Amino acid sequence: MLKTIKVRSYEIGIYFRDDEFKGLLGVGRHWFFDPLRKVTVEVVSQRAPWLAHEKLDMIVKSGALKDRAVVRASAY
Repeated sequence: MLKTIKVRSYEIGIYFRDDEFKGLLGVGRHWFFDPLRKVTVEVVSQRAPWLAHEKLDMIVKSGALKDRAVVRASAY
């Protein structure tokens, strides 16, 4: 199966393969050959002030957000 993801100028794609974070996708069309349906890309707006994601810990630990966001631990 061929999967196409479009990321607009104000968005970013969060790319996972087999539930493991693999990276961020920039502007453009991204093609994935995914016959086993293991690729997931969540496209989120960079206009939103907050990013809440169930796998945010993996994304932060990867260092992918280093120059893009300020990460603070919640006290809750």
